[in-house]
Amino acid sequence: MCVETMQTLKQRSIKKALPSSLLLIAGGIALLILFKCYGLPATLAPKQLTEVPVEELENTFVEARIDYLYDWYMNTEERREGSTASTITDMYYLIDCGPDHCMGLHVPRTLVQDTREMLKQNQSGNYNMVFSVRGTVLPMEGTQLQYYKDALGYDQMSGMQKDRFLLLYIDVDSVYGTNITTSWVMLVVSLALIVWGAVRLARALSGAYQKPLRRKLASMGDPQQMEERFDQFYQSREPVSGLRMDEEFFLYENGPKPTLLRPWEVAWAYQCTTNHYRGVIPTGKSYALRLRLMNGKQVDLSMPEQQVQAALEAMHDTMPGVVLGYSQETEAAYRGNREAFRQRWEAARPGCTARA
Repeated sequence: MCVETMQTLKQRSIKKALPSSLLLIAGGIALLILFKCYGLPATLAPKQLTEVPVEELENTFVEARIDYLYDWYMNTEERREGSTASTITDMYYLIDCGPDHCMGLHVPRTLVQDTREMLKQNQSGNYNMVFSVRGTVLPMEGTQLQYYKDALGYDQMSGMQKDRFLLLYIDVDSVYGTNITTSWVMLVVSLALIVWGAVRLARALSGAYQKPLRRKLASMGDPQQMEERFDQFYQSREPVSGLRMDEEFFLYENGPKPTLLRPWEVAWAYQCTTNHYRGVIPTGKSYALRLRLMNGKQVDLSMPEQQVQAALEAMHDTMPGVVLGYSQETEAAYRGNREAFRQRWEAARPGCTARA
C-alpha cells in the first residue's frame, strides 16, 4: 500500500482516537483523586494509634484497639418520610488516644449496634468488650467540632486541659473520608479507564487499526496488486458522508478503525432514527446510517440526517445491488433468506459474489 495512503489513514485514526482516549485517561485520574485512591497503600500497613506522635496523627491511617468508650457526642439519624421511627446511621464517641490524650471516633452503620452495646456496658462498670478499628485520622470540622466542644465544655477549659482533648477523630473504615471498599472498587474502575484510553491511543499511534484493512486486501488477491488498486481507489474517490465507494471497494470509518468491504458484502442500508426523551418530554433525535451485511452483522454509523440521505443517494448510484430503505418485509427477508440479497447483487453485477 502506498505509504502516503497508509499514513493518511493512520493520522485519521489518531485524530479520532485522541479525544476519547484523553477523556478516558482524564476520567480515570479524576476518579483516583475524587475517591481518594491515593490513600489506599496506607491501608495495607496501618500504623498503631498509640505509636504515632500526637503532632503526626492528622491524615494518618491507623489501627486502634478500643477497650473503652467515654460517651457519644453526636450521631446521624435517618427517618423515612411519613414515619416517626428513625435509624441511627453513624455515631461519634470520645475515646482515649494513649495515656495523656483523648480524641473522637466515628463509626459507620455497621458498628453502631456493637458500639452502643459497649458504651452501655462501660457505663455499668463492665469493661470486657474490646474491638479493633482502622481508619484515617482527620481534623474535626463544622457541626461535629461544635458538638464535640459543647459536650466537653471545651471553650471553658484551661490551655492545659484543652491540650488533652485533640480536635481529631478516627474515621473508621475510610480513606480521607471515603469508604475503603468504595475506594478499592473505584481504583479498579479508574485504572481500567486509564488502561483503556492508553491502549486505544497506542493502537492508533502504532497503526494497529489499519492491520485488518491490510489483511482484507490480502484476502482479495495478490497483496501488492490489491494495495495498488486500493491506493488508486482511496486517492481518486472523494468521501460522501465519510464513506468511500466504487465498483470494487466500500470503505467506512467507525471511530478510529477503518473497515474495508466489497460492495456486495452490503445487503441492505437505511436510515435509523432514535427519539430521545427526558421522562415523557421529547428532547431531540439522533440519526445513523445502518448497514446490514451479508454475514448477518449490523453496523451503525452515526451522522446527521442530511449526511445519511447523502450516503444513501451515493450508494444508490454506485452500489446497485444494495437494498435501500427500511420495511418490515425487507427485515423478514433479511432474517429468513439472505440468499435473495445475493441474487440481487448477481443480477446487478454478474459474478461479483463469487469474488473474494
